[in-house]
Amino acid sequence: SNIIVDHVPGVFGVRCGSVVGGFMKGSSTKVQKVSFPTAAKCKKSKKCSLTELMAHNKIVKANDTLVFKTGVTYCAHFMKVDTKDFGLPQTRQRTYMFVWQPDGGNINDDLGQYWEAIVTSLKAPVRHSLESFILQDNHDIIRVFREALAGPAGRTSKRAAFLEPDFWASSSANLKYSTITRARSGINATARTLTSWGAFGQKQCPPHYWMEYLNICSQRQLDLMEILHASALRDTES
Repeated sequence: SNIIVDHVPGVFGVRCGSVVGGFMKGSSTKVQKVSFPTAAKCKKSKKCSLTELMAHNKIVKANDTLVFKTGVTYCAHFMKVDTKDFGLPQTRQRTYMFVWQPDGGNINDDLGQYWEAIVTSLKAPVRHSLESFILQDNHDIIRVFREALAGPAGRTSKRAAFLEPDFWASSSANLKYSTITRARSGINATARTLTSWGAFGQKQCPPHYWMEYLNICSQRQLDLMEILHASALRDTES
């Protein structure tokens, strides 16, 4: 009997009605058979979750591939790249997936390796520092940007930011990330040496800071700035 998908969460790219054809371990291209879980509740309802199916067949989410039966065969090749290897002065790692339909259904087609070789040939390591791309304060683009921040749209964002209660005492789901990051970085939970941000728009910043920008930032954004600033100071001293 077939194992058919009848419910798909939004994060998965599988259609309802798809038939599970098996799974592949790691980098292997051999499709292994998949069996239905033997748990009592699965037998009774004739349904199981993806987690139950994976656990029963010892499928590892991080390394293995679930295969579905389809009238068309596709192959996929993954490649991890870093922007600084392609001319952009920043570290931004991304994984790209190249998908193609192989001739004659040959899943051993090496087109993926060929695509990776093409991408690799396009590498152009960064030759200039990030500072070389930073515009001067009197540049027209900077002037227009600061005027926009001081305009109607900026004032609307500022009003919203000034109505925000204390982020550090809130129930925001993002608070735990700031707490964990500060703890791991060895930064005191109340250290705010850059902006001294507080509830309802409270700040104390040097006069050369762009207040029109800081005033539209949420307290979480200001806290991230504080963490980055403290981390940079710590790394400089060490």
